[in-house]
Amino acid sequence: SWTPSVSDTWQIILSHPPVISSSDTSTTPNVSIFDIDLFDTSVETIRSLHSMGKKVICYFSAGSYEDWRPDAGKFEKVDLGHDLDGWPGEKWLELGSQNVRRIMKDRINMAKEKGCDGVDPDNVDAYVSTKSPYYQSNHAYADVDTSKTIMAFPSPRTIQYPTSNISLV
Repeated sequence: SWTPSVSDTWQIILSHPPVISSSDTSTTPNVSIFDIDLFDTSVETIRSLHSMGKKVICYFSAGSYEDWRPDAGKFEKVDLGHDLDGWPGEKWLELGSQNVRRIMKDRINMAKEKGCDGVDPDNVDAYVSTKSPYYQSNHAYADVDTSKTIMAFPSPRTIQYPTSNISLV
């Protein structure tokens, strides 16, 4: 499995997919890792980045509902919490919900199928947000520690962090 090194360089592009043509042999900026949106970036773009020797980490929100995502209809009303301040169309999720966990497993599997080298699950810090209905609740928010860098896929059901493996089962 792959583990980024401290000296690796990153480019985070979440507002739109990277623009790469089939004739490109390098990127600007010329970084070693791209953190890109799981849903908005095509398999072809991921393959192009790989052909240039780049690693690809796929971002998705693992702790918030986003009403524009293609799987938004899979969330149940009981899964949804308060709005995220400053992010229209987003709501905190009940991370203890088996339905939410199933959707997140599907997203991780989607990332693996698309060829992502790792995932960047965002918004898993509801337990520290005083605006969240789940602030300091006893749910399974310790499953993901956002202070660690997300690493490669050692298996389809595990996210590897530098110091631990986090199972979503």
